[in-house]
Amino acid sequence: VMAAGCLTVVLRRSDLRRLVGAPMTALGVLVIAQAVIGGVLVSSGTNTHWLFLHQGNAGMIMACVLVAILRLLAAGRAQPSATTLGRRRVLTWVLGVAMVSCWLQLVIGALVAGSRNDQGFSHWPLTFALVLWEAPRGVFWNLLDNTELHQWAHGWWAYVLTGLLITSYVLGWRLARAGQNGPRLRLALQVSATFLVIQIMLGIANALLGITSQLALAHQVMGMCLFLSVVLAWFDARHEAVVDTPAPAAPSVGAVTT
Repeated sequence: VMAAGCLTVVLRRSDLRRLVGAPMTALGVLVIAQAVIGGVLVSSGTNTHWLFLHQGNAGMIMACVLVAILRLLAAGRAQPSATTLGRRRVLTWVLGVAMVSCWLQLVIGALVAGSRNDQGFSHWPLTFALVLWEAPRGVFWNLLDNTELHQWAHGWWAYVLTGLLITSYVLGWRLARAGQNGPRLRLALQVSATFLVIQIMLGIANALLGITSQLALAHQVMGMCLFLSVVLAWFDARHEAVVDTPAPAAPSVGAVTT
């Protein structure tokens, strides 16, 4: 209901349609899809590999909400110069890849959770995906039901995501020293680094202490927070000026000028 109300307001106003029409329309479609997926999960039970659809869709819904809010906040504010955007090009690219990778990690984590295999297997760091791929079972089974492959992908993709995020922090630090980062971009990178450290600690706890409902929930929530903080950093790398100040207003009629 809330999504329908917001979307109605946006579609009725031309200025809002131009500003946030795309993310809000996507949000409306995704919310309907989430309701359908939720109904399927209720009927089939959450102990299913289809849990990853619910998790991945939830991440996209939250991203649409955040992007819409950020676009509203950015309206009327100073935009970064061409020079600043050029210097941030590599950072923006790395953050974009990290954003997609973080979303994929949420989806793979949901596949691991849907398998309900609490035992795991100890040899995953030394194995290759081709060894875990069971060819006679077919592609569909391997992607949805191959528990060992899911755990292998979740473990190794965590290293890829961590490397991308650390690279973005180094690039952001260099840009900050050169005076090319706005205050919110710096804050977004710092917050995502904090979330990353907590997420790593939760992942280690899951591996050492065994998967419990409390640790799994904390791991899931922190993963979503990390994903949204990367979305925020990616958006600000593209849209935040070095000095985040409102754009100067046009002088009113009859104003005295000198």
